[in-house]
Amino acid sequence: VYIATEKNEAFLGDAPLSDIAAHIQRSAGPSGSNREYLLRLAEALRELSVYDAHVFDLEALILQLPSR
Repeated sequence: VYIATEKNEAFLGDAPLSDIAAHIQRSAGPSGSNREYLLRLAEALRELSVYDAHVFDLEALILQLPSR
């Protein structure tokens, strides 16, 4: 799990979800695409029967954006 703190340049704080989704869409880390990470995280949460509104709302926004 990656957690961006306020000291991290990738930290967006209370930015609108659309801004966060756009940032995820265009970003990648050492393990690959942040978009793919988010989509796999949402899938794993569903498999575990865990509901996370923030993750699922971001997933819905990401799925509306064209994949790179």
